[in-house]
Amino acid sequence: MNFQPAEVILIDGTLILHSSQIRNHLDFSIFLHASRETRFQRRLLRDTNERGRTIEGVVAQFEKQVEPMNIAFVEPSSQHANLELQENEVTPEIIKIIESKIKNLNN
Repeated sequence: MNFQPAEVILIDGTLILHSSQIRNHLDFSIFLHASRETRFQRRLLRDTNERGRTIEGVVAQFEKQVEPMNIAFVEPSSQHANLELQENEVTPEIIKIIESKIKNLNN
């Protein structure tokens, strides 16, 4: 892995916190818990609109692969986050707190 120098580098991904090799490079991490319904709706829209998949195919894959992998790998990785939020907790106040935390990391 190569990183270019920058004051702040933001990384997004469902398995970012699963890997200790990545976690060791992070000064601050946030895990945003999305409800099962939210995760399913996002996948359904993406896969039917962008990938041409059928609704039935998306449902089957979500039930057989995506949700079990989320339970096994994604959700447990939340324990490594500095801050855990539920999707309904992202408010302007929380965003200000996160901005302040990031600014303080650079001081």
